[in-house]
Amino acid sequence: MCHVDEDTFRKWFWYFVSRLANLEPEVIAWENRKLGDQARNCLANYNGIDCPTTKQGPSGKAFYSHKFKSSGLRYGVASSIVGDNIVHVDGPQPPGDWNDFTCFRKYLKPKLEPGEKVEADDRYLGEDPGKIVAPGGIRFMETEATKNAQRRLRSCHETINERLKQFQILSECFCQNILKHGDVFRACAVLSQLSFQYNKGPFEVENALATAGY
Repeated sequence: MCHVDEDTFRKWFWYFVSRLANLEPEVIAWENRKLGDQARNCLANYNGIDCPTTKQGPSGKAFYSHKFKSSGLRYGVASSIVGDNIVHVDGPQPPGDWNDFTCFRKYLKPKLEPGEKVEADDRYLGEDPGKIVAPGGIRFMETEATKNAQRRLRSCHETINERLKQFQILSECFCQNILKHGDVFRACAVLSQLSFQYNKGPFEVENALATAGY
């Protein structure tokens, strides 16, 4: 298709992957979670995303992902609730040693301002209600409408994860040098964020925000 030999294609492929990954600090900015905000205390969604790889190490236990029952790498992705921006990426980490909760405490929790929380699923209940708003958390008196609104906000983030997995290099088993996977993931995240930035994002959430009480 490109009318070049395999070595030349591989050389330029990795060159552009590296250049795209290096754009992360300019394109994916934590402060962008505040764009369009109206003084809410919950500005972002957070979730883990695992990508399959070939088996690593003699046993592979450290890299074992329960999400697809084989070896992989784990990343954390945060997106703004308002504005449809990817605002944070962390990883890669071996899933067998780093669960989603550990990744949150290590990489995202220190970024939160006093009183600020993020929306997440029930894997993060250990930080509810201090830093996480999670289903089944301490806010047990919420109405069904509020819970439905929160589910809708979490589904927005899941849609962003699905967009990332549309890149086959992330959804299929990665057979290249595992040390290059971090650049690949970030390059895909940069491309996804640019698509959200210059096109309509995945969801309209204003009504859900009002009902959720953020």
